[in-house]
Amino acid sequence: MGVAGNYWSACRGRSDKEFIAKLGVAVDETEESVLWLTAIVQSGIREDTQTKDLLGEGKELRAILSKSHKTARENRLRKAREARARNRLTK
Repeated sequence: MGVAGNYWSACRGRSDKEFIAKLGVAVDETEESVLWLTAIVQSGIREDTQTKDLLGEGKELRAILSKSHKTARENRLRKAREARARNRLTK
């Protein structure tokens, strides 16, 4: 499906768990794109500015999506801890 398709799918997630899982797939797709662009540049197949720019943009996108994924996981854990704490107070 690719990075954009998986990100779109994550945004349409029906729950926090689904959003986080699908965002993780988008991160994986980005990692793979960066891997292949790096291989293309390092092998000398293409060393033009356009390819190097795409590689740079891929790395930026990877950083953005990875941070979003990390933040979503942290927020989910925080919400779960807060819910447990509220439940203990009401008992």
